[in-house]
Amino acid sequence: MNSKPPTCLVILAGGQSTRMGIDKAIIAFKGQRLIDRLVSKFAGKADLTLLSAAEDYGTGLTIIRDDPNAPGGPVGGIFSVAARLHETHPEMAGFVTLPVDAPYAPADLVERLTASGICTVAEDHQRIHPTFAYWRCDMINNISQSLEQSKR
Repeated sequence: MNSKPPTCLVILAGGQSTRMGIDKAIIAFKGQRLIDRLVSKFAGKADLTLLSAAEDYGTGLTIIRDDPNAPGGPVGGIFSVAARLHETHPEMAGFVTLPVDAPYAPADLVERLTASGICTVAEDHQRIHPTFAYWRCDMINNISQSLEQSKR
């Protein structure tokens, strides 16, 4: 019997890439678009893989667009995914995020970040990396609702 909860990986590819001048997801890296490299590298590493993006880049993955009322940047994607995932896949307690411009992310990232079952953010000896994280839907939705109420 497998008691491990189902896992979800969300590739964050919804940024504007304004500093680069081109959508990061389609940048070629070692003969592959970054999006294709990550989809291939993480195939089978999670029970469900989604894209936080405006399009699927031909991957066939389900996309979750940012809610127009969500904050900008990765936070908007995280808030939007937490709300949608809670509605569409209530069996998923949370999700791992991975930015599309991370071709060297470790293949065991999902396993490592979900091991404790609590919100977890990757870090190295220099800094934290908040886009490499495990987010619990209940916590993110509570934060999002608190922010919405404080705006009123």
